[in-house]
Amino acid sequence: LSADPKAFLVTIDDKDVTLPNGDHFKSGVEVRNHFPEMEYFSADLFIPCGGRPGTINIGNVNKTMFNPETKEIKFKYVVEGANLYFTDDARRYLEDAGVEQFKDASTNKGGVTSSSMEVFAALCMDKDDHDKFLCAPDETSAAPEFYEQYVQEILAAVRHNAKMEFNGIWKTNHEVKYPDGSRFIRKTDATILLSKKINDMQS
Repeated sequence: LSADPKAFLVTIDDKDVTLPNGDHFKSGVEVRNHFPEMEYFSADLFIPCGGRPGTINIGNVNKTMFNPETKEIKFKYVVEGANLYFTDDARRYLEDAGVEQFKDASTNKGGVTSSSMEVFAALCMDKDDHDKFLCAPDETSAAPEFYEQYVQEILAAVRHNAKMEFNGIWKTNHEVKYPDGSRFIRKTDATILLSKKINDMQS
């Protein structure tokens, strides 16, 4: 897992867990549920890739995301790999504290894009063509050339869209103010505005 001698792994299936600092927990699930409150919960970059909705909210954001002694923020950057892990009010609070945070609706679009293009390809082909162009005959065979090319097209689309979205959010966050002129629009709200515009285009 890591060459760092201080690193440790706890799975949700573990029982009677004792952490390096001596704290004891009945299960790995209990460790997971309390991990945001622990001393180990700190890094330059935080990418939550799972968890319960609203795990970080306005009621616990100070306790979980700030060092209790120094009051300094525990993370410089947050890129949300999991949906709904933060509430919007907690996101805004963290941005105001100096965290570069990117909301789930923007950071998860790659998965939406790839899934949509995969489904689109399946809908465009009958079963025989789908099996021929998108499936390997067996586990030991190489993927069809069409499949390999299509994967590269999907990756190119994901990279292009991610770059465009990042640039749009970053520009809005640095150049566009709220209607009352109080401050530049937070990245969280830039994502919300962008999502609304996309939904309006589809309706």
